[in-house]
This record gives sequence, structure tokens and C-alpha cells, in this order.
Amino acid sequence: MADFEFPTSLGDYKGEDQTKNKTPAQIYKYLTTVSTNLIDEPEKLNECTTWLDFVYFSIKNGNTTQQINNVLSDILKNQLDKAYLGTLKLGSERITVFLACCYLCWHNQIEQQEHIKVLKSFVKYIKISKLIQECFSMVMSVATSNCQSVIAHQIVAFLLSQNNEHYFNNLVVAFSAQNINCVPLLRRLNRQKLENEDEDTQIRFQELLPTSNSTFIECVILEYLTTIKPLYAKTSREVLLQLVRFLPDFFTQNNILHTLLKLYDKEQWMIRNTVTMTLGELLRQSVFMEDVEEKLLQLLLLRTHDSHVHGRSCVLYALKELISSRSVKLNAEILYKAVERLKDKSSSARRAAISLLDSIIKAYSKQYGIMTFKSSQLEKNRKLLELEKQKLIEDCQNLQEQLNRNQIDIKYYLDNLESQLNSCRDREQKLKAQQVFQNQISIAMPDLIKIALSNIHTESKCVLQVFTTLMINHQEGMIEYVKQILVLVYQAELQEDLNKLIFNSFVRNYSKLIKLIEICDMLEITCLEQLFKSFKQKNLQLKTADVWDKAWDYLKQQKYILPNLRLIRFIGIMDDAQLYDKLCYLLRHLKDTKQFSEITEIILIIQEIPVEDVHQIYIKEIIKSLQNYDGSDLEWFRACDTFIRFTVEKIQKPEITLLEFLNSIPIANIPQLMFASSTIGLKLYVYSEKMIKQYRKEKTQPLDEMDQMDNSIQEHMDGKIKELQDLFEKMGDLSEYSSSAEAICKNMITDSYKERNLMIDQISVMSLLQFMIISKSCTVRNIKTIMEILDCQQVQSIIKCNIITMLSDIYYRYSDLIDINKVLQKMDDKVLKVRRTAIIIVSHLMLMELLRIDASQIAKHINDQDQTIKKHAKIFFVELYKKDSQKFYQVLPDLITSMAHNYQVSEEDFKIFAKEIIPLVQKDKLQEQILEKFLNRFDIFDREASLKNRSIMQRVQEAKEDIIPYNPVQLTAERECVYLSFCLLYLKFHLENLRLLVTNFPQYKKVLKNPIILEQFKQIYQKCRKAASSCKMNARKTEAIQQSHEFSQLLTIFKTNLDSVDPQLERLHSVSHNQPSQSNQQQVTKPKKIQTQYRPPKKNTKQQIRIPDSDDSSSMELEY
Repeated sequence: MADFEFPTSLGDYKGEDQTKNKTPAQIYKYLTTVSTNLIDEPEKLNECTTWLDFVYFSIKNGNTTQQINNVLSDILKNQLDKAYLGTLKLGSERITVFLACCYLCWHNQIEQQEHIKVLKSFVKYIKISKLIQECFSMVMSVATSNCQSVIAHQIVAFLLSQNNEHYFNNLVVAFSAQNINCVPLLRRLNRQKLENEDEDTQIRFQELLPTSNSTFIECVILEYLTTIKPLYAKTSREVLLQLVRFLPDFFTQNNILHTLLKLYDKEQWMIRNTVTMTLGELLRQSVFMEDVEEKLLQLLLLRTHDSHVHGRSCVLYALKELISSRSVKLNAEILYKAVERLKDKSSSARRAAISLLDSIIKAYSKQYGIMTFKSSQLEKNRKLLELEKQKLIEDCQNLQEQLNRNQIDIKYYLDNLESQLNSCRDREQKLKAQQVFQNQISIAMPDLIKIALSNIHTESKCVLQVFTTLMINHQEGMIEYVKQILVLVYQAELQEDLNKLIFNSFVRNYSKLIKLIEICDMLEITCLEQLFKSFKQKNLQLKTADVWDKAWDYLKQQKYILPNLRLIRFIGIMDDAQLYDKLCYLLRHLKDTKQFSEITEIILIIQEIPVEDVHQIYIKEIIKSLQNYDGSDLEWFRACDTFIRFTVEKIQKPEITLLEFLNSIPIANIPQLMFASSTIGLKLYVYSEKMIKQYRKEKTQPLDEMDQMDNSIQEHMDGKIKELQDLFEKMGDLSEYSSSAEAICKNMITDSYKERNLMIDQISVMSLLQFMIISKSCTVRNIKTIMEILDCQQVQSIIKCNIITMLSDIYYRYSDLIDINKVLQKMDDKVLKVRRTAIIIVSHLMLMELLRIDASQIAKHINDQDQTIKKHAKIFFVELYKKDSQKFYQVLPDLITSMAHNYQVSEEDFKIFAKEIIPLVQKDKLQEQILEKFLNRFDIFDREASLKNRSIMQRVQEAKEDIIPYNPVQLTAERECVYLSFCLLYLKFHLENLRLLVTNFPQYKKVLKNPIILEQFKQIYQKCRKAASSCKMNARKTEAIQQSHEFSQLLTIFKTNLDSVDPQLERLHSVSHNQPSQSNQQQVTKPKKIQTQYRPPKKNTKQQIRIPDSDDSSSMELEY
């Protein structure tokens, strides 16, 4: 056989073509011969010169069978076993190269244990052939592809033991790949025991590892840090955190720490977050010196001002973990940063700051114990500390005198004095920390309350958690702040969290609950009442029963009378064996009390008692108590109103009791007499009207045979109706009490500049308005006076608000007597309260269909400076849409026209209106109708231009000649078109809406010459593009695919239509800014016709779609 030259690399043999046509049978025959020679007489292989190229390239060309594969696998396995055991003498380079060829062809099929044998067999011949070098590269790829494999660890340990720089560098690069977790390998190299590994296995692998691997580990970590990419940031974060947990000592080296901190300069926030979390884990490991830890902590604090919101949030969460794990000392700067970030613009950053603040509060409480927000307590402690210092100074002086006389043991007194000084210093430090904590929490509280009352429920829940933490740690000053968030009880998403806060912090602590009730106003008292109702629904009666008993006990002891009465009212009447005795105590207290607020609460409590006889007993005492009015307590009027409502609702024939009460009021008490008479008249008026309707309804219902025979039933009903009608007429006679109110109200106009009694004026106006509701004749006499009071500038705003509110009820009864324009004018009043009340009343009347005015008078307040007015203006349109969406659709175009023509609303104000109102339309069909109606109204632009007989180009020419300054939104018609385009931008654009835009292009083509309108339509095109891409991504079925195709066609036509306007716009700008020369004007060519064809997937339906070209001189008809 001819001599054979060894191939030096894969595919490097020139005789490859000679082996392509060999059959599998020939390959199998030669392989069998090779196998036999290797087993029996390996030295004969030196005489064979053609088998290597024949076998190797035949295998490479894929000309193999399962038998050939089995033989090749056996050859490789047997020879490697012999090489590993030392029985095969690999003195022949030829045999080694052949085994390398077998390995390269079969490395994917052999077991992992064989790879280490390949390394140990070929290490002597690494330099003789590139094939063997490729074997080593292949082994390293196997090792790095599964770093948690035991065999992979053996391979790397063996390669490192060879002290070969080539292996070392390749391994470093291989293990720094971003999709590889090298932590298990580096832990082994650092001689750390892995999880789920026994001692014998650990010892066996320690023998394979080289003596020192710190250099390799350091290089791998550095390479890993320098090759981090944003694509693998999440994987890199996990790897680095594991490295920090298991190999923290390596990160104390300056080069690694410097490289890590240098990553903060990266633009990608994900990489910066990786560094932040790594630093947080390092600080938790406490591997640095104290000064280095302080510098790293300062660096983290600086990162709270990161440009990206996720970067700031990550830093805050990292600081939270450090505080929670007590890895860093309580630092005032961390508290400052937490409070500062509460004002962050991002919701996620604010949530992170709230969470950090919660951890800080818990840490302060554990270290310093109970804290308080009361400055007086801190000041008291500080004074005590000063006294103690003064005493120590005096002791020092006495000690000095005694030392001079040699009368005491020096060492004993010195030690005692030193301990007292240290204790004093510790208390001083504690007081300073509490002072800092108090100041920062006080600063944070307004922001926390603002966040809690926002519409972001996730943030509100975090704030409630902070409040709970503060209350658990006995923060006395928190009661003042908790009462401000009681309104959250009306938000269903937050009600459960608020219930937990109130129940755990107050219901279980009776003294705190009484203090909370004591400082609450009427709104907050109503919220607390709602909370106790929710406690009943959640089956918490057992605990509330204990509170109920305590409230009665305190009440009998004459402690906190009003809060306890309110608490009893919240809980309600409960089954109790001593209930009668408790009610008797209420009766005795009712006789003795002179506080009308307490009388009001007692009336509300007995209102729940179902026994009418008990009511009669209390009524007599209430009437006596209400006679003790001294003229200085406004609570009398509330108690009077509560008593009147209670009598009408619970007592049969209430007119007898109420008239008796009215006659008991001394005639000298004019304000009380006016208020009581008007309120009684109005309540009985409404009561009689209601009962008459009820009896008439019962009278019209069919009766059975027995009832028809009994005429007494009909006579009884007729008698009741007659009795109520007499009462109805009698209430009108009560208007005779209105003379005093009329006189005082007229005097308010004539003597408006004099100093007046606000209470008397307020009661007089309210009483007169109630009399006007009852009597039409009273309304005719006094409506002019009321309107003059409403226009008088000297009258207090609260009186005007009462007038506007009561006029809505009068308007409901006598609409022909009221000039409602007076109320409408108050919608623009300079006084905030008056304007707010007018808007609320007018919107209510419009929703009840009692008042028909232009809705634009409400719409213009969408951008009011007052948030409450903006909210009510938006609520009006929301309720209008809910009540009748079709009416909303009819009102909207006229509303836009009115705002453009009548009120000259600015563009910014209208944009806010469109952004808030247009998205209310959710139904696709209604959106299509609105879009079509808007597009049809664009022809106003042409009509207006023809009336003025001036086109846009003429106005531009006039602007150039300085006749009239050119303004893109000059005419009201143009304003309307611009405002319509703003509204179009906030509609949803699906397939049908895009089809309308394409088919109606002639109607709005000319208005696109306005640059503002054209810009809006370009933004609409971008929205359509996003909708088209979403439709394409979600297209799965055949019908959806067809719609996606049609969407794309329509989008192309729409884009072409917009592009056809652009040249005209550019020509418009060129005329308005720089007059072109005559030669340039001649060079302006007409754009070509549009050659776009639109063929939707629908068949057997034809429709003509006109798509005009740029000069509108011709069009193209498409089949549709």
C-alpha cells in the first residue's frame, strides 16, 4: 500500500473524492478489519496507509448504517478504556489520530464519562495534529454546555492542572458566556461542598482539582462582568447573585469591585439594576470593611436619583432588604431618601418608597421601642435629660471635694460616674433619633395621605400597611392622620384593608377608639358609621359587643358622653338582658343634658327601637329639652331637624306631635320658630303627599269578593285621603310664620353693608325657601327678593349656596316662576363654593331632564382650576352616557359646534375635554356613527370659506401683504374643524372606522390643507398602523386573516390620500413664508394620479369608492 499522509484538519484530505462512492458494505468490511487489527495486532496498522481516509471521509459524508455506527462506537469505547487503564500503548501517532477522528464523528453519541478519557488519552499529542486540538475544543464545549455536570467539573479541573495558557484562556471565555451558569463549577474550584453531595464524592473531586484556582475564578468573574449584555441581563443578575452568595470574598478585590461599579455607566437600566442588586447582596454578606460599606451605601443612596424609574425602584427595594435584614445600621439618610421619593412622579417608585418607609418604621420600633409623634412628650424627656445632666455635674463637683478630703474610694465613684454618663449619652442619642424620626414622618404624612386618597389602589394599600405598622407600634399622633383616610371606606377595593386597620388598631383598643371619635367631624363620623356596618356584615359582633358594653359603662360614669353615644349608635341596639335599664339611663340623661349634640345622638339611638310606646316617652322629654335653648348653640337646629324627621318616620299621626312641639317654642325665639315651622311644614307636606299617593294606589287595586261586600274598607280609605288632604292644605297655612323670614330677607338687601348676624340671616333664608316650596303664593311674593339676595355681593357665600340648592326644589314644583338664568350665571361666579354648587345643581337638573340647556355650559368647566368642579363636569357626561348613549351621540356634535362658535374655548382646554369625554364611547357601533357624523360636518369649512369669499390661498396672500395676519385657526368654522379633528384622535380605529375614513375622504380632503388638522390625521394613521399590526398578529382563522388583509389595503389607501395633500401643504408654506420666483412657480408640477387598487375579500357585492387624486379633477372607481 502507498504511504498515507495524515490529515491535519477536518476536510483537509485531498483523496476525499475517492471515498464518496463507497458502499456501506465496503465501509463495514474495512471497519471490521480495523477493529480486529486494533485488538489483536495493533502494530500492523502502521502498514495500512489507505484505511484512515477511507473510513473517516466515508463517515463524514454520511454513508453509514446502524451496523457501521455500532462498530465505530465499539472501537472508540474499547480503545479509550484501554488507554485509560494503561493497557494500550499509544506509541503510534496514527492510532491516536484515528481515535481523534472517531471521537469527532461520534462525540454526540458517547456517554459523558468518556470525555475525560479522551482528554487523558490525547494530552501527549496535542501539538501533532489539528484534529486532536479540535478534540480538546470539543471537550471544552461539552464541559461549558452543562456546568452543573460532575464530568464537566472533572474536565475543567484536568485542563487547569495542565498549566496550559491556551486552555486557561479558552475556559475563561467559555464560562463567561451569558447563557451559562458557571457558579457550581467555580464553587468546586473554590473547594466548597455542593448541595446534595456526600463526603466521599467531595473528597474524590478535591483530589482532581489543582492546588490553586483563585486566579481562574477571578478571571472568570472579570470576564463575566465585562461581557454582560442587556439581552441576558436577567440571567446575568441571577448568576452574579449566586456568585456573591457562594464566593463573596472575590468581590472584595479592587479590580472586580471596580469593574462591577463601572457598569453603572451603562445606558441600559437592566444592567444598572443588576449592579444594584449585587451590591445589596454584598452588603448583606458583610464582607467589606466598615469604611467600604459606608461608601457603597452612599453610592446606593445616590442611585435613588437614577434617570429610569425601574432603576430608582430597584435601589429603594435593595435598601428595604438591607434594613429588614439589619445588614446596615439605621441611617437618617435612608429615611430622608424614603421620604423624598414619596414625591416621585412614577407610581412604582412611590410604592418602593412606601415599602422602604414601612421597613424603617419597624426597624426604629425594634431598636428604640415605643415612639410618639407628640412634640410635648419629646420636650419633656429632653428637660428631664437636662436635669439629669445638671445633677451629674453637681455630683462631679461634690466628688471633687470629697477627693480633696480623701474620704472615699476613688475608683468606685469614678466607675459609677462613668456609667451614669454613658447612660445619659445613650438616652440623648435615642432622643435625637426619635426627633429625626418624628420630623421625617411628619413631613411624609401629607404625601402619604395624598397617595392614599389617590385613584391608584395599589399605592393606597401600601399606605394603609404603613399606617397599620405605625399604629401597632403605639404611635399616638397617628390618630389625627388616620381620621383623614376614613373616606376610603367607600372604595370597595380598599374597604377590607381599612377595616383591618380600624378593627385591629381601634376596636381592640377602646381608649384609642374614643379619641378617634372625639376628634372626627360629621363627614368622618359618617365614614366610621359605615365601617361599623361592614363589621356587622363580616360577623364581628362578638368584639363589637364588648365595645358596646364598655361604651355604656363609660356613659354611666359620665366619661366621654358624646363619643360613647355615637359609638352606641354605630353598633346599634343589641340583644341584651339589661337593655331596658340602659334605655332608662338614656331617658334620665336626656332630662339632665343641655348639649343638643347629645340630644341628636339619643334621638338617632332610640330611632332603632321598634316599640312605639317607648318613642312616646322619649318624645315628651325631647320636647322639654329642646325648649332650653339659650340662643348660642347651632346644634339646636340639627337636633330639631333630627327630631322632626324621627317623628314623621316613626310616629303615627305625626302632625299632632309636631304642632305640639311648634306651640311649645316661645314666640320670642324668632330664628327657632321660623326654622321649626318651615321644616315641620315641609316634612308634613311631603309626608301627606306621599301617603295620599299610597292610599290612592291601594284604592285602585282589585279587591276580593268579601272586601267588595264590605263598604267600610272603601270608606276608610276615602276618609284617610280626606284627612291627608286637609293636612296638605293646613301646611299651606303655616306660611303665616313666613312674615318674619320675609322681613329679615328684605332687610338683608337694604342693609347689606351693615354688620349682620350670619346665623339669623342663614336661618331666615332657608326658612323662607322652605315656605316657598310649600306655598305657591309665597313663591310669587318672594322670588324677586331671593334673586336679589343671590346677586348681592355682600351676602355670604354659604347663604348663596343654600339658595341655589333650594331653588332646584322650587324649580321642580313651579318652573314657570323661576328665572333659571340667574342660577346659570352663578356657574361662572368668582367664589369657588358658589360656582361649585351651581354646577352640581345644574348638572343634576339636566340629568333629571328638568332643565334643557346647552351642554357646553357644563363642558367648559372640564378644565376648571378646582379639581372638584372638573370631577363633577366629567361625571355629568359619564352619567349622561350611561343614562342614554343615543342622546349622548346626538348631543356631542352640537356640543363641539357650540364650544367652537359661542364660547371661544382655547385649543388646550378643548384637548382636555376631548381626552376626558370621547373615550367614554365604548360601543363600536356608536363610535362608527359618531365618526361618520364628524366627517360629514367637515363641509362647514367650505361653506364658511364661500361666505367670506376667501380661500386659504387668498388669506395667505393677504398675510403676505400685511393686510390680515394669517392664523391657521382664524374662522369659527375652521375652529370647529380643528376641534373635530381633536375628537377623532381619541376614537378607536378598527376595520369599520378605517373604511369610513377611506370612503369619506372627499368630505374632509380640503380641510387637510390646515396643518393642524393634517397633523391630527397623521396621528390617526399611526393609530391605524398599530391596530393593523395587532390584527395581523392575532389573525389565526381564515376570516381573521381576510380582515387583516383588508385592513392593510385600507391603510395603504389612507396613507396615499394623506400623502396627496402633503405637496399642497408644502406649497402653502412656501407661499406663506418665502415667495417663490416665477421660474420656480412654473416648475411646480401636478402630482400623478393615485394608482392604488383596493379589493376587499367580500364577494358578490359591488360598491363605488371614490378616491380622488391630489387636484381632485378625477377619481378612480374600485370594486368593493
